[in-house]
Amino acid sequence: MLFGKKTQSELTCSVENLLAASLPMIVSLLSGTLMHIFDRAMLAHYSLTAMNAAALAQQAGNIILFPLLCFATIAEVFVGQFNGAKLFHKTSLPILQNVLFLMFCCVWVCPLAFKYCHWVISPPLYADGAPYFTVTLFIIPFQIIHSSLASFFVGTRRPNIILYSVLVANVMNVGFDWLFIFGAVDIIPAMGAKGAAIATLISTIVSAIILLYCFLSKYNAMYYNTRCANFDKHLLKKNIFLGLPFSFSYFIEMAIWVSIVNVLAAVSMEEATVQNVCVTILTFFLFIIDGLQKGAMALASNCIGAQKVHLLPALIKSVLKVSGGIGIIIALPLLVFPEITLQYVFNITAAPIVANFKSTFIILWLSLTFSVFSSSCFSGILSSGGDTKFVTYVKTSTMVFCVAIPVYIFFTFGAFTSFISWTLGFIHQIANGVCFYLRYRSGAWNHDIIVVKPPDAPSLYKVGNDG
Repeated sequence: MLFGKKTQSELTCSVENLLAASLPMIVSLLSGTLMHIFDRAMLAHYSLTAMNAAALAQQAGNIILFPLLCFATIAEVFVGQFNGAKLFHKTSLPILQNVLFLMFCCVWVCPLAFKYCHWVISPPLYADGAPYFTVTLFIIPFQIIHSSLASFFVGTRRPNIILYSVLVANVMNVGFDWLFIFGAVDIIPAMGAKGAAIATLISTIVSAIILLYCFLSKYNAMYYNTRCANFDKHLLKKNIFLGLPFSFSYFIEMAIWVSIVNVLAAVSMEEATVQNVCVTILTFFLFIIDGLQKGAMALASNCIGAQKVHLLPALIKSVLKVSGGIGIIIALPLLVFPEITLQYVFNITAAPIVANFKSTFIILWLSLTFSVFSSSCFSGILSSGGDTKFVTYVKTSTMVFCVAIPVYIFFTFGAFTSFISWTLGFIHQIANGVCFYLRYRSGAWNHDIIVVKPPDAPSLYKVGNDG
């Protein structure tokens, strides 16, 4: 089991099969997300300014990280389709090429981000935010390696292996957070936000090493060709063609959200605190959205590769059922126990700001609940079919017209608040969901990514030198 030797189950799209594909990813992403949650929670007890600075710096780092991770994740589509077509020896090739390509991107992008970080971190938060951002740039390559290798195990429908790496890393991060944020007497000085970033760096390195060790195991080398570093320019071009639009949409989205935090910091520190706490909660629950999306993408891409597209309506029904249960879970900290969440996690008890949070939490819950179904289901299916250009057009245009332009108008008239920003975000999610659904209904989303002949005929799709 440690090296992913578990036999793949029969390909269906039932709730049980969806949960089998998604739950390991949800738990894995939860463990990874907890790194940032523990960072913010401990920093809130160290200093609210340090927490706000770390939150902003993390979002600034995500402007670089998320597009690269999206590019890494799109390899899962190729892996899943090869796996569904039973071309197991070709499943590792997209992963190896992705890692090399993204490492090359990091060499160019990270130094530029370090030079111009003052553009994305507002002056009131720069003293604590800049050191956090600097360390984050060193984390990015290891997060890319981990995400790329995770896509291999998700695409081959063996996601359980990812749990080991993230659980070990998460336990380490908690200990290092306490040590580096608050310091140890006469041994390690208190480093605040920078210490939180260093703790995450060490933990991420360990997580990537564990997953790499499993990827290169004898079993995976024998059945999935993981130790063979072939190169296929045609496959890489297709990966770039599908990955760049997806990455660009995340770049635009993250840039706009970081700008919103900076705008709210200019309005008042209270509004910036509300925004950053809500972003932290959103980040926490993204593990559910992303985990469910990865599970749905894995099943959808395997169905496409196995020529079983007729199973997708069953997948949609399964995602809808799971999303309903998840909406109830998300309601607990946001709607049922908001005071407990604010007091014990973020050390916030002042009555006026708590009242501000309660109204914002309602909109945040609506946005999250709708996003669980829309992003995990229709967006995942469109991406599995190679329709990333359409996803990019929709996400970018709705972000500009539903969020960016209205934010500018509200701020110009002096009426912009965190509540308004999340309301606009909810409208953005609804617009995305409607467009993705209509695209799915049209049937124009399913593109030919790999070409496979019947089992008794040779494959038309050549990969490397083994074709």
